[in-house]
Amino acid sequence: MQRQEHVLVDQSVRLATSSSVHPSSSNHDPSPLQPSVVVVLNNDKQPGEVLNAAGGSAQGNASRIWIPDIIQCIARFLPPNEVSCGLRLVDKTAASALRGPEHTGVLVWEPVPHDIFAQRWGAPGAMRSLNLEQRLQLLCLTARTCSVANLEVAVENVGFDTESPVLRSRLEKVMTSAAAAGHLHVCEWLHQRRWPTEDSALDAAAEAGHLHVCKWLEDKHCCVSETTVYAALSEGRTEILDWLGRCFDSLNLAGFLAAAMWGCDLETLKQLHEEVFSDDEQDTGGWRMRRVETEDEDEEDGNEDEEEEKPYFDFKYGEMWAITSNAAGSPTADWQAKLEWIQKVLRIPKDAGAYTGAAGRPDAIARFTWLQQQGYPLYRDDEVAGLAEAVSTGNIAAAEYWLDQGLTAVSWGASLAAERGHLEALQLLHARGCLATDASNKVLRDVMRCAVEGGRVAVVEWLVQVAGLDVLRSPHLLERAAGAGSAVLMRMVHEAGEGEGAALTADVFYQAVISGCEEAVEWLAERGCPVVAPRQVIHCTPYVVAARQGDMAMLRCLRRVGCPWQGSETFTCVRYDSSLPIVRWMVEEGCPVDWAAVLPTYTFGWPGEVEKWLLKRRRQELKRAKEGGLVEGDGK
Repeated sequence: MQRQEHVLVDQSVRLATSSSVHPSSSNHDPSPLQPSVVVVLNNDKQPGEVLNAAGGSAQGNASRIWIPDIIQCIARFLPPNEVSCGLRLVDKTAASALRGPEHTGVLVWEPVPHDIFAQRWGAPGAMRSLNLEQRLQLLCLTARTCSVANLEVAVENVGFDTESPVLRSRLEKVMTSAAAAGHLHVCEWLHQRRWPTEDSALDAAAEAGHLHVCKWLEDKHCCVSETTVYAALSEGRTEILDWLGRCFDSLNLAGFLAAAMWGCDLETLKQLHEEVFSDDEQDTGGWRMRRVETEDEDEEDGNEDEEEEKPYFDFKYGEMWAITSNAAGSPTADWQAKLEWIQKVLRIPKDAGAYTGAAGRPDAIARFTWLQQQGYPLYRDDEVAGLAEAVSTGNIAAAEYWLDQGLTAVSWGASLAAERGHLEALQLLHARGCLATDASNKVLRDVMRCAVEGGRVAVVEWLVQVAGLDVLRSPHLLERAAGAGSAVLMRMVHEAGEGEGAALTADVFYQAVISGCEEAVEWLAERGCPVVAPRQVIHCTPYVVAARQGDMAMLRCLRRVGCPWQGSETFTCVRYDSSLPIVRWMVEEGCPVDWAAVLPTYTFGWPGEVEKWLLKRRRQELKRAKEGGLVEGDGK
């Protein structure tokens, strides 16, 4: 069965960034569907009619076939989004049989029918609750699928001006996502429409092992760099290393080894080691190592023999830390053998980075035990870093291990956990007495601040539950909620707050505009918040912010809520970061423009096509002025 196309999950179900969304844990059986299943799925008749055609009794036998066990069996043969968007909607029996979380949500990285995607994201206002970063994420997730049709819908409705110079530096993520998924036709579609193609896309393709995409991107003038090679090594993509070796001249030895330690197995490491240090240039596969400089490089020739006996030169501590940490945290099964090889061949001591690297793995405790058995010393700094890593990544087992060692310094890890939405890790810290419940506690306030900045509603609600409403009354917390583009958090902070911290000020509105969330801006405007720039912000009105971000959706939203232009300087302030669609829109919407002064002063500040358009429009406006018309806009 052909895989359908892709849709981003409705926020009311789950967000792409939500920790409750997980990839399917089991791969779908590639075997063809059984004939009896195909009849049920593909026949236009109802189940009862199929039974009648087979000589059975529809009324007596339909319920015997359409039972939960068979429905669940069918679901196992279908992509997950076809189950949630199709199979479970057949009738009440199917809905009841497929009630689990794996069937009730839409996975953003899986294909779904185009009509469902268009229905969700093609409707007017469908993205008003998303901030700018989430809309960009929607494009990236859609580009990861094979559906150009879905990507067209997303691009058309996302509200971005893709020609904006500032925004284009962020839009390169879309091409990078398509390259990482290996969808060359999506990359070609984006390139034909002049979407930015940067070196990061080549790195992503190399990391994913898509050689055909790598070659195409190189033809489009993307440059192979050290990071490209490191990306391929970090995922063990040995199948494209030969090509990368021919494309790149020399590498930093420490970076090369650190990347290889993470993604390559020991046999591959040994092979790379032999190629890198082979005396025969033809056997090196194109690799050349840049020698690590040492203080003894200018010593007398008498020491040359001694240096030759040691094939690796002195590593800096940070380089040794990276190599050891990556080996200890490697997802390959032979991570222990790699650590032993490091000691034997690289001569790196046992006191650098191992525990911190292992802390992020699901089997962290087993790795800690092995490291201790092998004599890896455990320093206080390693313990603190290990706990922070475990907490910030939501690794509960590893966090419990470090807490059992008597550690209590959790401020940095707790803040990161809050920002990333790892509620269970925070609950563990609270249960162990490591997270204070006093609203005046600095660590707790930092945790709340990070949770608000990350838009983590569940974490904020839990913090309020354990610490009370006072934790929401921190200074500037409402501004941070607005900056996150979360109307839900803004409402919570505003209703619970007191004094200046809960006031609807121009600073709050300004942060909401920067976030790019229309819903947040409209919520503030409805409650009488000043829809102007703060006093301390000079020559940078809300329109200027939205224009510089290439956010056409926010520009239109500002007009709807009645945000004033605040003078002709609004127009001239976008001269360095503007595109023609935005400049034209601002003029057509009535933004005041001093046509007699703008071009003589700022001619060299406008991009070429903008300057041409402005010259033409200036002549028209000056002609109107001579005939009795107005040079400037009406300012409405």
